[in-house]
Amino acid sequence: MPIGEEQRAAVSDVLERAIVQYKEILAIEPMHKEALKGIVITCREMGLMHDLQKYQAHLQAATSYWNGLHERRNSKLMMMADRRLADDNAAGAIALLNLGLEYVPESKALLLAKAQALRKMEKFTEAFTCIESILRLLPNDFDAMVVKREMQRERLGGLMKQGRLQLGVAEAPESDSLVRRNAIQKALDSFYQVLEIESENIEALQGIYRCHELSQDAGRAAKALDRIKQIDDGFNTDRLLKRQDHPPIQGGGTCFIAGRLFGAGSWQVAALCRYRERILRPTLWGRAAIAGYETVSPLLVRWLPAGGRLEHLLWRALWRRARRLLGRP
Repeated sequence: MPIGEEQRAAVSDVLERAIVQYKEILAIEPMHKEALKGIVITCREMGLMHDLQKYQAHLQAATSYWNGLHERRNSKLMMMADRRLADDNAAGAIALLNLGLEYVPESKALLLAKAQALRKMEKFTEAFTCIESILRLLPNDFDAMVVKREMQRERLGGLMKQGRLQLGVAEAPESDSLVRRNAIQKALDSFYQVLEIESENIEALQGIYRCHELSQDAGRAAKALDRIKQIDDGFNTDRLLKRQDHPPIQGGGTCFIAGRLFGAGSWQVAALCRYRERILRPTLWGRAAIAGYETVSPLLVRWLPAGGRLEHLLWRALWRRARRLLGRP
Protein backbone atom coordinates (compact mmCIF):
# COMPACT_ATOMS: atom_id res chain seq x y z
CA MET A 1 0.00 0.00 0.00
CA PRO A 2 1.49 3.40 -0.95
CA ILE A 3 2.55 5.56 1.97
CA GLY A 4 0.27 8.54 2.41
CA GLU A 5 1.46 12.08 2.77
CA GLU A 6 0.69 12.06 6.48
CA GLN A 7 2.73 8.87 7.05
CA ARG A 8 5.56 10.18 4.91
CA ALA A 9 5.62 13.39 6.95
CA ALA A 10 5.68 11.38 10.21
CA VAL A 11 8.63 9.26 9.01
CA SER A 12 10.48 12.37 7.85
CA ASP A 13 9.89 13.98 11.23
CA VAL A 14 11.33 10.91 13.04
CA LEU A 15 14.40 10.91 10.79
CA GLU A 16 14.99 14.64 11.29
CA ARG A 17 14.79 14.25 15.04
CA ALA A 18 17.23 11.31 14.83
CA ILE A 19 19.70 13.52 12.93
CA VAL A 20 19.37 16.18 15.61
CA GLN A 21 20.09 13.61 18.33
CA TYR A 22 23.10 12.20 16.47
CA LYS A 23 24.48 15.72 15.98
CA GLU A 24 24.13 16.38 19.71
CA ILE A 25 26.19 13.27 20.42
CA LEU A 26 28.80 14.33 17.85
CA ALA A 27 29.02 17.75 19.43
CA ILE A 28 30.21 16.04 22.60
CA GLU A 29 32.26 13.26 20.95
CA PRO A 30 33.08 14.06 17.30
CA MET A 31 34.54 10.60 16.71
CA HIS A 32 31.59 8.64 18.07
CA LYS A 33 31.36 5.82 15.52
CA GLU A 34 27.87 4.59 16.39
CA ALA A 35 26.43 8.13 16.07
CA LEU A 36 28.20 8.56 12.74
CA LYS A 37 26.88 5.23 11.48
CA GLY A 38 23.37 6.26 12.53
CA ILE A 39 23.53 9.62 10.82
CA VAL A 40 24.92 8.05 7.62
CA ILE A 41 21.96 5.63 7.50
CA THR A 42 19.50 8.47 8.24
CA CYS A 43 20.92 10.72 5.53
CA ARG A 44 20.70 7.85 3.04
CA GLU A 45 17.03 7.27 3.96
CA MET A 46 16.23 10.98 3.59
CA GLY A 47 18.13 11.32 0.33
CA LEU A 48 20.49 13.97 1.72
CA MET A 49 23.36 13.05 -0.60
CA HIS A 50 25.61 16.01 0.21
CA ASP A 51 25.36 15.33 3.95
CA LEU A 52 25.72 11.58 3.30
CA GLN A 53 29.11 12.04 1.61
CA LYS A 54 30.26 14.38 4.38
CA TYR A 55 29.36 12.00 7.19
CA GLN A 56 30.74 8.96 5.34
CA ALA A 57 34.11 10.70 5.16
CA HIS A 58 33.75 11.62 8.83
CA LEU A 59 33.00 7.96 9.68
CA GLN A 60 36.12 6.79 7.82
CA ALA A 61 38.22 9.34 9.71
CA ALA A 62 36.68 8.20 13.01
CA THR A 63 37.39 4.55 12.19
CA SER A 64 41.04 5.35 11.47
CA TYR A 65 41.22 7.42 14.65
CA TRP A 66 39.88 4.65 16.87
CA ASN A 67 41.98 1.99 15.16
CA GLY A 68 45.11 4.05 15.75
CA LEU A 69 44.11 4.70 19.35
CA HIS A 70 43.48 1.01 19.96
CA GLU A 71 46.81 0.11 18.35
CA ARG A 72 48.69 2.54 20.58
CA ARG A 73 46.79 1.37 23.64
CA ASN A 74 47.35 -2.27 22.79
CA SER A 75 51.03 -1.63 22.16
CA LYS A 76 51.37 -0.19 25.66
CA LEU A 77 49.35 -3.05 27.15
CA MET A 78 51.60 -5.58 25.41
CA MET A 79 54.73 -3.84 26.71
CA MET A 80 53.31 -3.96 30.23
CA ALA A 81 52.31 -7.59 29.74
CA ASP A 82 55.85 -8.44 28.57
CA ARG A 83 57.21 -6.94 31.78
CA ARG A 84 54.76 -9.01 33.81
CA LEU A 85 55.87 -12.14 31.97
CA ALA A 86 59.51 -11.27 32.60
CA ASP A 87 58.61 -11.13 36.30
CA ASP A 88 56.96 -14.58 36.04
CA ASN A 89 53.54 -13.03 36.47
CA ALA A 90 51.70 -14.66 33.59
CA ALA A 91 48.29 -14.15 35.24
CA GLY A 92 48.92 -10.40 35.46
CA ALA A 93 49.99 -10.34 31.81
CA ILE A 94 46.78 -12.08 30.77
CA ALA A 95 44.68 -9.59 32.74
CA LEU A 96 46.29 -6.72 30.82
CA LEU A 97 45.87 -8.41 27.47
CA ASN A 98 42.20 -9.06 28.21
CA LEU A 99 41.71 -5.30 28.62
CA GLY A 100 42.84 -4.84 25.04
CA LEU A 101 40.75 -7.75 23.76
CA GLU A 102 37.62 -6.19 25.23
CA TYR A 103 37.89 -3.47 22.57
CA VAL A 104 39.61 -5.41 19.79
CA PRO A 105 38.63 -9.08 20.31
CA GLU A 106 40.10 -10.13 16.95
CA SER A 107 43.54 -8.57 17.42
CA LYS A 108 46.13 -11.05 16.18
CA ALA A 109 48.91 -9.47 18.26
CA LEU A 110 46.90 -9.61 21.50
CA LEU A 111 45.68 -13.16 20.88
CA LEU A 112 49.21 -14.34 20.14
CA ALA A 113 50.55 -12.66 23.27
CA LYS A 114 47.76 -14.17 25.38
CA ALA A 115 48.44 -17.61 23.92
CA GLN A 116 52.11 -17.29 24.89
CA ALA A 117 51.19 -16.23 28.44
CA LEU A 118 48.75 -19.14 28.79
CA ARG A 119 51.42 -21.44 27.38
CA LYS A 120 53.78 -20.31 30.11
CA MET A 121 51.13 -21.26 32.68
CA GLU A 122 50.73 -24.63 30.89
CA LYS A 123 47.07 -23.82 30.17
CA PHE A 124 47.33 -25.33 26.73
CA THR A 125 43.61 -25.73 26.07
CA GLU A 126 42.97 -22.00 26.50
CA ALA A 127 46.15 -21.16 24.57
CA PHE A 128 45.02 -23.31 21.64
CA THR A 129 41.66 -21.48 21.71
CA CYS A 130 43.49 -18.18 21.15
CA ILE A 131 45.47 -19.62 18.26
CA GLU A 132 42.36 -21.14 16.66
CA SER A 133 40.65 -17.73 16.89
CA ILE A 134 43.48 -16.28 14.82
CA LEU A 135 43.39 -19.12 12.29
CA ARG A 136 39.64 -18.71 11.81
CA LEU A 137 40.27 -15.10 10.80
CA LEU A 138 43.59 -15.67 9.04
CA PRO A 139 43.80 -19.29 7.81
CA ASN A 140 47.37 -20.58 7.59
CA ASP A 141 48.76 -17.48 9.32
CA PHE A 142 52.49 -18.19 9.65
CA ASP A 143 52.98 -16.79 13.17
CA ALA A 144 49.94 -18.59 14.54
CA MET A 145 50.96 -21.87 12.89
CA VAL A 146 54.47 -21.63 14.34
CA VAL A 147 53.16 -21.04 17.87
CA LYS A 148 50.62 -23.82 17.44
CA ARG A 149 53.31 -26.33 16.46
CA GLU A 150 55.53 -25.24 19.36
CA MET A 151 52.67 -25.62 21.83
CA GLN A 152 51.78 -29.02 20.44
CA ARG A 153 55.36 -30.17 21.01
CA GLU A 154 55.33 -28.80 24.56
CA ARG A 155 51.92 -30.30 25.28
CA LEU A 156 53.04 -33.66 23.95
CA GLY A 157 56.21 -33.48 26.04
CA GLY A 158 54.26 -32.65 29.19
CA LEU A 159 51.75 -35.44 28.64
CA MET A 160 54.48 -37.96 27.89
CA LYS A 161 56.38 -36.89 31.00
CA GLN A 162 53.25 -37.32 33.12
CA GLY A 163 52.50 -40.68 31.53
CA ARG A 164 56.03 -41.96 32.13
CA LEU A 165 55.93 -40.72 35.72
CA GLN A 166 52.69 -42.57 36.45
CA LEU A 167 53.97 -45.64 34.65
CA GLY A 168 57.02 -45.60 36.90
CA VAL A 169 54.73 -45.49 39.95
CA ALA A 170 52.73 -48.43 38.59
CA GLU A 171 55.90 -50.45 38.02
CA ALA A 172 57.41 -49.72 41.44
CA PRO A 173 57.51 -52.96 43.45
CA GLU A 174 56.44 -51.17 46.62
CA SER A 175 53.18 -49.91 45.04
CA ASP A 176 50.10 -51.71 46.31
CA SER A 177 47.31 -52.79 43.97
CA LEU A 178 45.18 -49.66 44.46
CA VAL A 179 48.12 -47.31 43.86
CA ARG A 180 49.11 -49.34 40.80
CA ARG A 181 45.59 -49.25 39.32
CA ASN A 182 45.28 -45.50 39.82
CA ALA A 183 48.72 -44.88 38.35
CA ILE A 184 47.96 -47.06 35.32
CA GLN A 185 44.73 -45.18 34.68
CA LYS A 186 46.46 -41.80 34.93
CA ALA A 187 49.23 -42.98 32.62
CA LEU A 188 46.68 -44.23 30.09
CA ASP A 189 44.82 -40.91 30.25
CA SER A 190 48.05 -39.07 29.42
CA PHE A 191 49.05 -41.41 26.60
CA TYR A 192 45.61 -41.29 25.01
CA GLN A 193 45.65 -37.48 25.14
CA VAL A 194 48.92 -37.63 23.23
CA LEU A 195 47.21 -39.74 20.56
CA GLU A 196 44.44 -37.14 20.28
CA ILE A 197 47.10 -34.64 19.23
CA GLU A 198 49.35 -37.02 17.31
CA SER A 199 47.57 -40.23 16.39
CA GLU A 200 50.72 -42.05 15.25
CA ASN A 201 52.91 -41.34 18.28
CA ILE A 202 54.69 -44.67 18.75
CA GLU A 203 56.12 -43.71 22.14
CA ALA A 204 52.60 -43.13 23.50
CA LEU A 205 51.45 -46.44 22.03
CA GLN A 206 54.36 -48.17 23.75
CA GLY A 207 53.23 -46.60 27.01
CA ILE A 208 49.69 -47.85 26.41
CA TYR A 209 51.05 -51.29 25.64
CA ARG A 210 53.02 -51.28 28.90
CA CYS A 211 49.99 -50.13 30.93
CA HIS A 212 47.88 -52.98 29.58
CA GLU A 213 50.70 -55.40 30.33
CA LEU A 214 50.71 -54.26 33.94
CA SER A 215 46.92 -54.63 34.03
CA GLN A 216 47.33 -58.16 32.61
CA ASP A 217 45.04 -57.15 29.73
CA ALA A 218 46.70 -59.14 26.98
CA GLY A 219 44.03 -58.28 24.40
CA ARG A 220 44.47 -54.54 24.63
CA ALA A 221 48.23 -54.87 24.88
CA ALA A 222 48.16 -56.83 21.62
CA LYS A 223 45.99 -54.16 19.98
CA ALA A 224 48.48 -51.46 20.98
CA LEU A 225 51.31 -53.55 19.55
CA ASP A 226 49.36 -54.15 16.33
CA ARG A 227 48.81 -50.42 15.99
CA ILE A 228 52.53 -49.81 16.41
CA LYS A 229 53.27 -52.31 13.66
CA GLN A 230 50.68 -50.67 11.38
CA ILE A 231 52.53 -47.39 11.75
CA ASP A 232 56.01 -48.92 11.52
CA ASP A 233 56.01 -52.38 9.96
CA GLY A 234 59.74 -52.65 10.69
CA PHE A 235 59.29 -51.94 14.39
CA ASN A 236 61.46 -54.16 16.59
CA THR A 237 59.37 -55.40 19.50
CA ASP A 238 62.56 -55.77 21.51
CA ARG A 239 62.54 -51.99 21.82
CA LEU A 240 59.65 -52.30 24.25
CA LEU A 241 62.18 -53.54 26.76
CA LYS A 242 64.22 -50.36 26.64
CA ARG A 243 62.24 -48.33 29.14
CA GLN A 244 64.90 -45.76 29.94
CA ASP A 245 62.33 -43.24 31.14
CA HIS A 246 61.73 -44.96 34.48
CA PRO A 247 63.69 -47.27 36.78
CA PRO A 248 63.47 -51.01 36.12
CA ILE A 249 61.44 -53.24 38.34
CA GLN A 250 63.58 -54.84 41.00
CA GLY A 251 61.93 -58.22 41.13
CA GLY A 252 58.29 -59.28 41.16
CA GLY A 253 57.32 -61.49 44.09
CA THR A 254 59.17 -64.76 43.75
CA CYS A 255 59.51 -64.38 39.95
CA PHE A 256 62.46 -62.03 40.25
CA ILE A 257 63.89 -62.01 36.74
CA ALA A 258 60.56 -61.85 34.87
CA GLY A 259 59.39 -59.18 37.28
CA ARG A 260 62.53 -57.17 36.56
CA LEU A 261 62.10 -57.51 32.80
CA PHE A 262 58.35 -57.20 32.31
CA GLY A 263 56.91 -55.78 35.52
CA ALA A 264 55.35 -57.59 38.45
CA GLY A 265 51.79 -57.40 37.09
CA SER A 266 52.57 -58.26 33.46
CA TRP A 267 50.90 -61.10 31.57
CA GLN A 268 54.35 -62.62 30.95
CA VAL A 269 54.94 -62.95 34.71
CA ALA A 270 51.44 -64.36 35.19
CA ALA A 271 52.03 -66.99 32.47
CA LEU A 272 55.42 -68.01 33.87
CA CYS A 273 54.08 -68.19 37.43
CA ARG A 274 51.21 -70.41 36.32
CA TYR A 275 53.73 -72.69 34.62
CA ARG A 276 55.80 -72.78 37.81
CA GLU A 277 52.83 -73.67 40.02
CA ARG A 278 51.07 -76.10 37.69
CA ILE A 279 53.97 -77.88 36.01
CA LEU A 280 57.09 -77.49 38.14
CA ARG A 281 55.93 -77.44 41.73
CA PRO A 282 54.05 -80.77 41.73
CA THR A 283 57.25 -82.67 40.83
CA LEU A 284 60.38 -83.26 42.87
CA TRP A 285 62.76 -82.03 40.20
CA GLY A 286 60.47 -79.04 39.62
CA ARG A 287 60.57 -78.01 43.27
CA ALA A 288 64.38 -78.36 43.22
CA ALA A 289 64.51 -76.12 40.16
CA ILE A 290 62.27 -73.54 41.87
CA ALA A 291 64.46 -73.58 44.98
CA GLY A 292 67.59 -73.09 42.91
CA TYR A 293 65.97 -70.28 40.93
CA GLU A 294 64.79 -68.48 44.09
CA THR A 295 68.33 -68.68 45.46
CA VAL A 296 70.17 -67.47 42.39
CA SER A 297 67.72 -65.07 40.73
CA PRO A 298 67.81 -62.28 43.41
CA LEU A 299 71.60 -62.13 43.03
CA LEU A 300 71.32 -62.16 39.25
CA VAL A 301 68.74 -59.34 39.30
CA ARG A 302 70.99 -57.28 41.57
CA TRP A 303 74.01 -57.56 39.28
CA LEU A 304 72.20 -57.68 35.93
CA PRO A 305 73.17 -54.50 33.98
CA ALA A 306 70.09 -52.52 32.96
CA GLY A 307 69.74 -52.45 29.16
CA GLY A 308 72.75 -54.75 28.66
CA ARG A 309 73.09 -57.66 26.27
CA LEU A 310 72.36 -60.28 28.93
CA GLU A 311 69.14 -58.52 29.93
CA HIS A 312 68.18 -58.34 26.27
CA LEU A 313 68.76 -62.07 25.74
CA LEU A 314 66.81 -62.99 28.88
CA TRP A 315 63.96 -60.76 27.82
CA ARG A 316 63.72 -62.39 24.38
CA ALA A 317 63.87 -65.89 25.83
CA LEU A 318 61.22 -65.29 28.50
CA TRP A 319 59.00 -63.35 26.08
CA ARG A 320 58.96 -66.28 23.66
CA ARG A 321 58.44 -68.77 26.47
CA ALA A 322 55.49 -66.81 27.88
CA ARG A 323 53.85 -66.56 24.45
CA ARG A 324 54.19 -70.30 23.91
CA LEU A 325 52.66 -70.95 27.32
CA LEU A 326 49.66 -68.87 26.29
CA GLY A 327 49.43 -70.69 22.96
CA ARG A 328 50.55 -67.71 20.92
CA PRO A 329 52.66 -68.08 17.77
